[in-house]
Amino acid sequence: MIEFLKNNIVKSPKVLCIEVEMEQNQTVYHAVLVKYSAKGVRLGKAQNELSSIEEIFKIFGRKTPIILNITGKTVIIKKIVQKSDDIVNLVVPGARGRDFYHYSFTQDEYSMASVIRKSTLDEVLKSFKKENAKIIDCLFGGLQSACLGAILQQDFHTSNIRWSLNALHQPIDVSSGSEETSQMYKIGEEEIHSKSLVAFGTGLNYYSNFLTDQQSKIEELKTAKQDLLFGNLQKVLLGLFAIFILAVVGVNSIMMTDYENKNIELMTRNSEASEQSQLLNTKKAELTNKKEILENTGLNLWTKIGFYADQIAARTPTTIQYDKMAIFPLEKRIKEDSQILFSRKEISIQGTATNSFSLNDWIKDLKGLTWVEEIKILKFEKKLQERRGVFQIKIRMI
Repeated sequence: MIEFLKNNIVKSPKVLCIEVEMEQNQTVYHAVLVKYSAKGVRLGKAQNELSSIEEIFKIFGRKTPIILNITGKTVIIKKIVQKSDDIVNLVVPGARGRDFYHYSFTQDEYSMASVIRKSTLDEVLKSFKKENAKIIDCLFGGLQSACLGAILQQDFHTSNIRWSLNALHQPIDVSSGSEETSQMYKIGEEEIHSKSLVAFGTGLNYYSNFLTDQQSKIEELKTAKQDLLFGNLQKVLLGLFAIFILAVVGVNSIMMTDYENKNIELMTRNSEASEQSQLLNTKKAELTNKKEILENTGLNLWTKIGFYADQIAARTPTTIQYDKMAIFPLEKRIKEDSQILFSRKEISIQGTATNSFSLNDWIKDLKGLTWVEEIKILKFEKKLQERRGVFQIKIRMI
């Protein structure tokens, strides 16, 4: 994971690697697009033997960062056995170090080094900058192709170097001036032409750091590398900021939706409570009027049944709702040629209650009426997914 973040933040997720092959008065370009993802390094589009920089950009465009690798007779490659800080003099005896760039890597008991005149390399950089190329690094000698030893198990050739691999992960022997070859090489499920090996090896080494970079610092490329790092960090920070904004908006949206739903539910409950309160007040007023009429007319017990029903309604809280009230309910089902019998002095009520506590409190209140002898709960059921329970009670009068 750390390596993936490094190659996508510190480095570019894709680079255009170009081998600049300088032979006598002719310069040929071999270009390969190398990509990096969580699955590893992948070989992209490749084009060999291009004759100009303009031709490269027509094929690959100008947006992708570029790594150059200069090869040919302008670069001197040498195997060094002795250790020295003055690598340039070991490769080119008597040369002034400030006139050359050098690159080397150590393998077992010897080192491979390559040097190039600063004037030659600077001229190549200048020609690319005229075309507004985004160059982030410039190498020379093709030594980075040594990293291909980890994925190729046979000798391979480039335009001016022969690499001999005895076995996987074994030491690599290098000799210059080998014959030209058009051999194709297998890399995973892909094939690559021998002329693309230096360019691809440059990109592979960029992401894998197979060879430690020991080349002399090219001052002109410092700014380009810093700009690439800053640009990548800027993209990451903008991406994180966008994710943060989307997260905040998403959380706010969820909270607002929940608030609106609860507000609608509360308003609905308030409306229902208001309707119940108005109904209760109406029933109380009717009860008062009927009670006065009954007291004034002196009606007997049976005509007072309505009065009892009104008293029950007056003591009914909003948590209790009626579905059915039967005064003098049938004792048994009606059969043919049989007498119809009613349960006198009984009132049967069916309805719903919010819970058993509110039902018990209501029954306890009804037992306080002077004309109530007994109240039995015949049924109370409440399912988990339902808000109210179903009940049935029987009131026996004195």
